[in-house]
Amino acid sequence: KELLLEAEGAAGAPFNCIWLNEYRDGKVGITWHTDLGHLGLGPNPIIASVSLGATRTFHLKSKSTTSHGTAYQLAIPLLSGSLLV
Repeated sequence: KELLLEAEGAAGAPFNCIWLNEYRDGKVGITWHTDLGHLGLGPNPIIASVSLGATRTFHLKSKSTTSHGTAYQLAIPLLSGSLLV
């Protein structure tokens, strides 16, 4: 509960749950997915990602494409204890 309240304070937004993933090494990750359409998140979901364990790269990919037809992508390295909102 304390971690949920800390994330809400940092984001300036309420969350209905908290999900934690521990990354033992830089090889473990989650496949591409979207948070849109999940019940309870609303039309413009805000997520707070708390990273625990090894440094990992948080990848974002836009559903929009460039003039060359490729998706915009962003890679953010997260150290253990990082919070990304």
